[in-house]
Amino acid sequence: DNKWLVTDSNKGRYKITVDTQNNLITFNKVMLYIIGDGGPNGWNINNPAPMSYINGEYVFVGPLGASNPTGEFKISKFVGDWCGGDWINAATASQSINNTNFINTTNCDGPDNKWKLKDGEAGNYEIRINLETEVITITKQ
Repeated sequence: DNKWLVTDSNKGRYKITVDTQNNLITFNKVMLYIIGDGGPNGWNINNPAPMSYINGEYVFVGPLGASNPTGEFKISKFVGDWCGGDWINAATASQSINNTNFINTTNCDGPDNKWKLKDGEAGNYEIRINLETEVITITKQ
């Protein structure tokens, strides 16, 4: 079929919605963002820190805890409305960044768990998220 072409410029992970009543198919590229006072852009849901998509993984390299050395963060798959999409949350409340267990929540349902920096943990980090294998790594640089 020649209707959809994947190129280097548009490759990535997509959410595909098929509406059989209206004969519509929509493709929305999945993006991940870091949000929280432990992240670089704070709690600004309209401008969270984006992660890059590199070889099947979402990657963030940068500061955690620059504005709040004991801040917290979570991962959103959307921008603009707190209850408007899917979240990747820590598995427990105030979870250590050394524990990468997580849960998925939708909109404002489910626990609002976050990863929390402890004294002395602020610094530059690499965060990698593989949605296919469901693995997160958080490595201090």
